[in-house]
Amino acid sequence: LGNNSCVDQVVGTIKINPLPEITPPANNVIEVCEGQAIPTIVFAFNGANNAQVTGLPNGLNGIVIGNTIEISGTPTADISANQPFTYTVSTVGSQCGPEASETGTITLKADGELQASGSLNQTICEGGSISPVNFTWGGGAQGAEIVWATSSPSGISGPSNTATNTL
Repeated sequence: LGNNSCVDQVVGTIKINPLPEITPPANNVIEVCEGQAIPTIVFAFNGANNAQVTGLPNGLNGIVIGNTIEISGTPTADISANQPFTYTVSTVGSQCGPEASETGTITLKADGELQASGSLNQTICEGGSISPVNFTWGGGAQGAEIVWATSSPSGISGPSNTATNTL
């Protein structure tokens, strides 16, 4: 510099972009009954322009709102046994480092399924016999119970806890 009072300057800016990150919520692992809406699951993300979710069962979707992605909806899968779905939320469009990702699990619990063969509505004379009615259950059902509109008729027994029962 010396005695020269004339100074030339060059000015610049250094911007530091954050690495991509995703913050999972406390409810990223849930169980819901088949056909029941899930509680909204919200992941926050930073360091990326966007986020996406993969691996969701049909009926659920992820919507980006600001720096969050909200997972919601009602699963439409028809299942006969409990079924877990592992999903992944990932950042998209980060300018630094690899994209970030987090996983969660939504377990669909099978609803009970009950089928009857034989006539459910019968009229008989006192002392007469009814035609057999077979009940079969499955899915998430562990058993079945017969509930009579009035008291149980004498001489008619209900189901035990096997998969098929005759009334």
